[in-house]
Amino acid sequence: MCTQIYGGPETAHVTGTIDGVKVDRRFARTNGCEIADFSRAAGLLQP
Repeated sequence: MCTQIYGGPETAHVTGTIDGVKVDRRFARTNGCEIADFSRAAGLLQP
């Protein structure tokens, strides 16, 4: 279960490869679980 907290409109779409494995992942901040995922990946998402 995820908390029903809205973390804002920020989204990210990450594509590429890591060690030869294709990556295609979307991040959002639409609930508590998505906010946690976004926060864990924040260091990778910074320009």
